[in-house]
Amino acid sequence: MHVPPYPPFMKTKLLFSIALLSLFTTACETEENVEPKEVASLESGIESLSYITSADRSRDNLYAEERIEPSLSGLFPRQSYASYAFGSTNSLARSGSRSTRFELRKEGSAIRSEVYWKDHTPINGWYGMSMYMPSSSWITDDRSGCWDIITQFHGTPDSGEGARVPPSL
Repeated sequence: MHVPPYPPFMKTKLLFSIALLSLFTTACETEENVEPKEVASLESGIESLSYITSADRSRDNLYAEERIEPSLSGLFPRQSYASYAFGSTNSLARSGSRSTRFELRKEGSAIRSEVYWKDHTPINGWYGMSMYMPSSSWITDDRSGCWDIITQFHGTPDSGEGARVPPSL
């Protein structure tokens, strides 16, 4: 059975209908910034928690902060297995004059270079960081199952760790 092609006016009608349907099913975000809603508030002042450190004591929502100025503090423990894997540098910084550098090398045997938060986090919270990752430094690995973790947040303990609320940074 041979089906004749659509006449030209039917093609135009069909295209117009699809375009009109697309117009009605497309949504646009009109607000540039959407403020987060408060879902829980602290029952005690955050200043009473012993693990808080900050250069800005007026920020009552801040748990901990590492500014790297003038040098690295001991606030966040480190796991690095090569002399070059972790350090601070003054060659590049987002703000201030220093930044932290994490490095893994293809020929090296180190599998991680990281800092982590060792204390229990009693409530949900916001976390922030800035990262500079130049594309010229990345090498594509075509082997199946090979990948790099840039940052991780997890509440399930690794072997030998106690339970905690995320994150492990």
